[in-house]
Amino acid sequence: MISRLVCLHFVVLVILDNALASTCTERLEVLEGIVGGLIKGMGARGADINVNFGKKEDTSINTLLRKEIRDLKKKLTSLEESLTHSNLRTKELVDKVSDLESSLKSNSKNKTVRCKCSKKNSKMSSIANDVLKQVTYNMDKKNLVSKFNVKSMSHAPPFRQSQNLSETKTQPIRAARGQESSYSAQNQTEGVNALSGNMTSVHLTQDGVAFSAYVSAHETELSKGYTIHFDTIITNTGSHYNKYSGVFKAPQDGIYVFAWTLYCHAEGYIFSELVVNSDVVGAMVSDGELQGATNIRTATGIVVVAISQGDAVYVRTHPTKDHRHNLYSDPAWRSSFNGWRV
Repeated sequence: MISRLVCLHFVVLVILDNALASTCTERLEVLEGIVGGLIKGMGARGADINVNFGKKEDTSINTLLRKEIRDLKKKLTSLEESLTHSNLRTKELVDKVSDLESSLKSNSKNKTVRCKCSKKNSKMSSIANDVLKQVTYNMDKKNLVSKFNVKSMSHAPPFRQSQNLSETKTQPIRAARGQESSYSAQNQTEGVNALSGNMTSVHLTQDGVAFSAYVSAHETELSKGYTIHFDTIITNTGSHYNKYSGVFKAPQDGIYVFAWTLYCHAEGYIFSELVVNSDVVGAMVSDGELQGATNIRTATGIVVVAISQGDAVYVRTHPTKDHRHNLYSDPAWRSSFNGWRV
C-alpha cells in the first residue's frame, strides 16, 4: 500500500514539474531530483523493513531457546529421580551385604565354638564314665553294708578287701576273725560315706544353669536394636540372668538351649534376634498381618548353641528393619525368654 502511494506521489510530481519546467534541461534536472528523493525514501523504508525482520528473527530464536530450556529442565528432573532411586537401591544392597557379613562371622564363630565344645564334651564324657563307675562301685558297697548290720558284724561273713565288692562271696565264719570282720565293715562304711559326699559335690557342680523370665508390662515401646528386658523372673538357678539388662551370662562352657516368645498387636510385626555377644545366632518375626489377623499374634524362636564361659546372650529387635506397633505381654499371654544348659 505504501509503495503504491510513493509511486502515485512520484507521478504527480513528474506531471507538476514537467508543467512548470520550460526547457528540456530543466525537466531532466527535476526528474533527477525526484528520482534521488525517491531512492532516499525507499532506502529509509528498507531500513525499517530490515529492523522489523530482525525483530521477528530474534523473537523466533527466543522461542526456540525457551523450548530447549523446558526440555533440559524435564531431563534434569528425570535424572534427579533416577539418582534418588539409585541411592535407595545402593542403600538396600549395603544393608544386605552387612547382613551377609554378620551371618558369615556368626557361622564361623559357631563352627569354632562347636569344635572346642566337641573336644571338651569328649573329655567330660570320659570323666562322667569314670564317675559313673565309681558311683556304681560305691552303691554296691553301700548295699552290702546296709544288708549286714554293722553292729552285729561279728555274726556276718567277713569281706576280703582284695576282691571287688560286686563279686564278693561269703566265707565260713570263724570266731577268731570276728574282730577283723567288724573292723573291715567299719572301714567300708566310712568309705561309702566319703564317696557319697563326693557324689553330692559332683551333682551340685553339674547343675544350676537355667532361667525363665517374662515381660511384666502390658505394652512396651520398641526401637531398632533395642535389648528387651524380661523383668519378671520365674526361675534363675545360679542367678546368671540379669532382669535389669536383659542379659544372661554363661557360667561355664557347654551346649545351651534358648527360647524366646514375643507377642505383637494385630496388623503389626516385630523382627527380633537372639545374640551371643555381638553375633546373631537366631532370628524370627512376630507377624500380626498374616491371614488378616484381628487379634494379637505370637511367634517363638528356639536355638541350640555352643557358647563359652562369660558369653552374653540376649534378645533384641532388629537393628535396621522397622517394626509396626509395640510388644505386648499379659497374664494370659506372656512375652518370655528362657534358657538352660544341656
